[in-house]
Amino acid sequence: MAINEIRQETRRSAVERVARLGQQRADLVKKQEGLSAEVMGALAERDALVVDAERRAGIGLKGLVSSGLSLAEATVWCDLDGKDAARLLRLAPTTTSRPTRRGPVPLRRLDMAIPTEALAHLQRPLATEGPFGRLPLPTQPSPGSGGRRRCHPRPARKHPCG
Repeated sequence: MAINEIRQETRRSAVERVARLGQQRADLVKKQEGLSAEVMGALAERDALVVDAERRAGIGLKGLVSSGLSLAEATVWCDLDGKDAARLLRLAPTTTSRPTRRGPVPLRRLDMAIPTEALAHLQRPLATEGPFGRLPLPTQPSPGSGGRRRCHPRPARKHPCG
């Protein structure tokens, strides 16, 4: 009889342990679900803020272009590349809430000066001068190549006997 009581006590403690572990797992899953919902909510808020900021930037860029600057000049003024400028213009709403009374907008105002610091990067020499002297142009064969141009040098071939 004592063996049966031991077996019953062992089964009871095993069932209690399994129930306790199951409850711990359920609590952990509930905590993880709450944290993941918090993360997803924060990311959704961030995305909404980014969309709004980019829409406002597109409106401002559209205003620069409508003030007489060409799109290329506006990208220089705003330190943008062409792809970002085009994307921002697409995000800007196409209609305005108040009508404008001006006539057609000129493509370019010649009296508008471009800031010289915005053009400083265009006046640098091309990448033919490096920190160690003159670099070969991409169309020139590198020294020691025998006049042949290769994108990637071939690995040295091993002699079949050695």
